Amino acid sequence: MGILSNAMEQVFGTPQPAVPTTPVGAKTPPNPNPVPNAPPVVVTPPAAPPSLLEKHAKTWETLPAPKVDPNAPKPFLDNISEEAVLKAAKTVAFTNAVTPEIREKISKGGAEAQEAFMEALNMVAQDVYGKTALAGTQITKKALEEMKSDFLKELPKLIREQTVKGSASKLNPVFKDPALAPVVAALEQTFTAKYPNADADEIAGMVQTYMDDMTSHLQGSKAPTKKPSRSKNGTDDIDWDAFAAADNS
Repeated sequence: MGILSNAMEQVFGTPQPAVPTTPVGAKTPPNPNPVPNAPPVVVTPPAAPPSLLEKHAKTWETLPAPKVDPNAPKPFLDNISEEAVLKAAKTVAFTNAVTPEIREKISKGGAEAQEAFMEALNMVAQDVYGKTALAGTQITKKALEEMKSDFLKELPKLIREQTVKGSASKLNPVFKDPALAPVVAALEQTFTAKYPNADADEIAGMVQTYMDDMTSHLQGSKAPTKKPSRSKNGTDDIDWDAFAAADNS
């Protein structure tokens, strides 16, 4: 083999190692590390586009409790306590209902004194009953006036809530679906509380935007469905007739 190899080299020359060639038109790949001992090139992938639901991230956050003014007057009924009522009762002289004539009859004694005493008790009871009824009427009147004032303050809010309720369903009847109606109602209440100056049409638009963005987000994140290679009955899911027709053409 050595003699034959030498003879071949004398005739054809010494074989050179094969050099890889670049095809015509092909681009030479760039050297990622042109500088010796250079750190590797780190390719940063492009940032993912922002989610459509990002702007709705704080929709379901609980609103802070309204601040209470410590100097605000307390409700009228809160100022009525048992201690205050008893203190006020002690300032009333119920015996003033007994007239001097009745007192004189009682002081004389005898049967006439007994009758006068019973009459005195009746007069005191009548006076207490009348004053109690009058005091109750005044308390009730004052409490009703305060309740009326509070109700009138809350009335615009109640009217607005009733106006907003169902406004999204009027804008888009699909929201009446039982599967969506509870979510839509919760969104209406949330947006009504978060945006007290928005009217019913604006609230309905907010609900529609939220639902649209949620639908688009779910559709965009849905994984592609892989087509099965076999049908439900176990046969190949391939149109062999179309395949044969294409092969014969």
